Amino acid sequence: MEKLIARNTSHIAGRKRHSHSSAQAKPDAENILDFSPFANATEDLCDYDNNYLLDKYKKTLKRQGIKRQKFVSNICGLLSLRQAISAQLRSNSDIDCSAENVVVFADMRSCLDFVARLLGGDVSHAILERPGNREVKSIAIYNSFHCNEIAIDEQGLIVEHLSNMDVRRALAIITPTIQDPLGVSMSLGRKEQILDWAQQTGSLIVDRTAHQSFVKNFDSTSLWQLSGGKSVIGIWEFASILKPWSQMCCAFFPEEFVVLARQLKAVIGGEVPLNEQFAMHEFIVDGDLAKTQRHRELLYLEKRRILNLACSKVFDNRIRAMSINKGSKLVFDVSSEIDLNSVIECARRVEIPASCLTVPCADELSSKMLIDLDCISLERIPEKIEALQCVLEVYRSRGCMV
Repeated sequence: MEKLIARNTSHIAGRKRHSHSSAQAKPDAENILDFSPFANATEDLCDYDNNYLLDKYKKTLKRQGIKRQKFVSNICGLLSLRQAISAQLRSNSDIDCSAENVVVFADMRSCLDFVARLLGGDVSHAILERPGNREVKSIAIYNSFHCNEIAIDEQGLIVEHLSNMDVRRALAIITPTIQDPLGVSMSLGRKEQILDWAQQTGSLIVDRTAHQSFVKNFDSTSLWQLSGGKSVIGIWEFASILKPWSQMCCAFFPEEFVVLARQLKAVIGGEVPLNEQFAMHEFIVDGDLAKTQRHRELLYLEKRRILNLACSKVFDNRIRAMSINKGSKLVFDVSSEIDLNSVIECARRVEIPASCLTVPCADELSSKMLIDLDCISLERIPEKIEALQCVLEVYRSRGCMV
């Protein structure tokens, strides 16, 4: 991994120097994009310049916008795009659904709001994760759901707590693949338990997963497959890694909701721009979306390694990353000897995106430190850690922290 990052860094620097000299010779040379991997790139490792795939998507988006202006779209999304999505889900994520089950949305918020409206007249309670995504809770409250929050542990949602509640016909919005923000995965046993609960109470489950849908993950069977395509609505934010150029996502519905979902979509509208749909179709079919996700995973792994080693050294092993934590949020266990608020204040002074995360633990609340990996550059981590050490020394000299 270190060799991979070093090779990328040297290549980027070389390309910048070349671009600068070319720009002096030809004023419009900077508009010419080279979409070929450099000579020693390895596709299996996604050994690309950070901007290669993103630039390719932007170029495709612009080209499709010129070519497809008068094309008439289906209100649920282009058939070709929905077919590509269902084929990719079936191939890589153990999700066996057809294009007829899929509806395309501009972003996760509009998608989740649509699901809430679809079920709102028949369901009054929403089951949410604690800790969970604030935006999901705001959407549930906006749609007049009574929200009940259930704690998360290392195996995911604690279904026993859910079973002890006297709630019927509820909507459970969960993230079983990589929980947001703790980054834990729901065990197979817990998945079976929550499906049993849904069947007994007549409830529905919304499986809301970020961008893992196109990455091979056969460690555990999906909720959709375990349920036989019943009692589960899937929401997949497969384009979240392309923000802000695309935030497109999709929902796939059980057969019993397909007709109703199509009718509601026709009433509400909110069609995704055609050029974006064509560009995304091409991006998926060419395998570029999977490459982008794989590249992002490698960056996450390297950021985690460096930050965990650095924090362990700076704080004498009193701050260490959770062993079960995955995804774009790095969560640290913090010793009671540490003044967490002071640590977070110091981190923010040097622009490390740290925050305090309160997690239910038995009958108590545990405080952890969270760093959003999407908000910190890999190349700048060493200098930020060095700056953090300097700020910590100043705080300690003033007796402001342990």
